[in-house]
Amino acid sequence: MFRRSHFFTSTCGLLLVVCVVQTHAGVNVLAKSGRSTLVAGSRPGPSAVLREHFARCSKELVTRRITAIYGAVFAADAEKVSLPSQCYFRTEGEVQLFQQRAGVVAATVGRVRVELQPRAAAALQAAQQELRRQNLRLTVHGISPGRRSYEDTVRLWRVHAQKGLNHWITSGRLTQRDAETLGRLSPTQQVAKVLAWESGGLYFGEGFKQPILKSVAPPGASQHNLMLALDVVQHQDLRVRAALAKHGWFQTIRNDEAHFTYLGLSEAELPARGLKRINAGGRDFWLFNSQSVFAAPANAAGGRGAGGEAASLALAPGQRAPRDNETAFTSPAPAGDELEDLPVTMSSGVEITPTMVEPLREMAKLYLQRARKKLHITSGRRSPRRQARAMFGLLERKGVAYTRKLYRGGADPVIEAYLKGGTPEQQIAAMTVAIRKQLRQRANLYKHVSENAVDIRATANLKILRGVARDTGGRVGNEGDHFHFQLSA
Repeated sequence: MFRRSHFFTSTCGLLLVVCVVQTHAGVNVLAKSGRSTLVAGSRPGPSAVLREHFARCSKELVTRRITAIYGAVFAADAEKVSLPSQCYFRTEGEVQLFQQRAGVVAATVGRVRVELQPRAAAALQAAQQELRRQNLRLTVHGISPGRRSYEDTVRLWRVHAQKGLNHWITSGRLTQRDAETLGRLSPTQQVAKVLAWESGGLYFGEGFKQPILKSVAPPGASQHNLMLALDVVQHQDLRVRAALAKHGWFQTIRNDEAHFTYLGLSEAELPARGLKRINAGGRDFWLFNSQSVFAAPANAAGGRGAGGEAASLALAPGQRAPRDNETAFTSPAPAGDELEDLPVTMSSGVEITPTMVEPLREMAKLYLQRARKKLHITSGRRSPRRQARAMFGLLERKGVAYTRKLYRGGADPVIEAYLKGGTPEQQIAAMTVAIRKQLRQRANLYKHVSENAVDIRATANLKILRGVARDTGGRVGNEGDHFHFQLSA
């Protein structure tokens, strides 16, 4: 008989045993053993480790999503820290071996013992000393604010997955048999199964309206397994965040405000290492920036989500990038000199055709008069293939239910092409075919392709933007990290 609180099987392993060999400055340096086979050694070029990691981890839906949310740690300075060679750990033994080879250091934060990699612990101690000089305290969350075992991450995963199961069983969308089937799977298989349910709109995350990966890292994918993460109580204090950042600790997981990641870099180095700054709630998060890592065209990545940047997760190294001359695209050439006095700023690679210039000029001038600042355009005209890439990125991040609702059912053939699976390149190719077929029947279905829309960075004043839309005959929609503005012409 189904019992909600016990549908998972235990995967507990042995605890890692280490010994103290030296003590200094309040830090216990623990023994390291074994020859490392990690991604370390010579100093990589900008984003090199992150690029290699994504190349390995872009072939499957689960690993792509893990990288998008938790992959910023792979931008860390590989001369200072150890990083694993796999996408995530699958067993307790793998976590133990990694932690043993990386080395474990016990630092004291208040009265709590926090275990980290050596350089991370030293940087934490330096940040604490700086805070003491300002008469500020640093304390940590939970019983395992630093290093965690594989079983720790399995236990956290269970809690969130169980809540989702309970909700959807009570709602009649899942059954006891579904729960029993999930319980027989390995943790890795459970993650894939839950993501499959979420693709159909059965979300397991916050409020059962968000993906589970925004609430909890999958087993073996936590930055705490790498001993490069710390959960801080005083995360709301700007002075605490500044002291931690000065010593290489940054916030890299947008939905976890207490979480800090040791990168061993200065803030100025982060963009070149493959990270992008996102300001949310008055604080800066440094997230995986696929556009920087792979130098993808801005418009290709300028999807209907995440400000147009995360959609470039579609292509991995070794996969052929789409060429614009493969599309049956007959629009006028992008405007050149006509854009010089256009009162906007634009991301690199954004295409604005002559037919778009005057409607955009009218809208942008009116916004500038009212807001006294320029709009920033993140995406403009797209080819069918670029539209497919943008929609692929949206489906990867937000899921099928969200995308279907956003397009009001008009994108169902494209979604069906996505759901057939394959490599990202194969999925995008199939989606491109579906978009072209739709456009032959309804030319203005996708506003970016029909040159009738731009995406605007979410730093714009939405209230003013809505007023401009009313006065110019346009329409504006809030799509999360950006605003979608449909031009009047």
